[in-house]
Amino acid sequence: MPLIMMDIWLLSASQRFSEKFQRLTGKTCFFLAKIFYLIQIIITVLFLLFVYLAYPPVVWAVLSIPALFFVRSRSRRVKETEKEERFFFKKGLGHGNAYCLLLLPRRLSTSLTFLFFILLDVGRFNYFNLSLDVGILCEAVALYFRSCTPLPPSKSKVRKWLETAKEKIKGALDPAPEPAPNPVRIALFRR
Repeated sequence: MPLIMMDIWLLSASQRFSEKFQRLTGKTCFFLAKIFYLIQIIITVLFLLFVYLAYPPVVWAVLSIPALFFVRSRSRRVKETEKEERFFFKKGLGHGNAYCLLLLPRRLSTSLTFLFFILLDVGRFNYFNLSLDVGILCEAVALYFRSCTPLPPSKSKVRKWLETAKEKIKGALDPAPEPAPNPVRIALFRR
């Protein structure tokens, strides 16, 4: 029961954050999930670079094979998330994300794995543990954002700000209109 309560709390917090982010930028919760998957890919590549520079080539060769499979699986997750986003908006689902319940076991297992590794890493700091912890945290956050329900598409605050700023700049740069000649004065001078 406490795990379900933790999951509900984390899901509602990620839902509130994704709604605020969407109102501000116009990007959905699926965009946030893709960002966290890309962070995982970057962390994996940086870890491989660190191993390549710090250890003999045999260690790098052994660790590079699973790391490349991991990068490939993360790129598949990005494609899955894009497919979910297209499906969500094509079907016009507005009352909940269907993936919320499907991702519940993965969210719980990932969160527990993150907590387990954090408890194991207390007092021991190295780059391997750090990259593993951040990678698992990014996976959990991405799963929570994939479980959120996006708002209907609308104009973001940033877009509104940019449009008003563009209009103000355009208005300031336009030349001042020349005053129209007064027809009464023209008629007086013609007589």
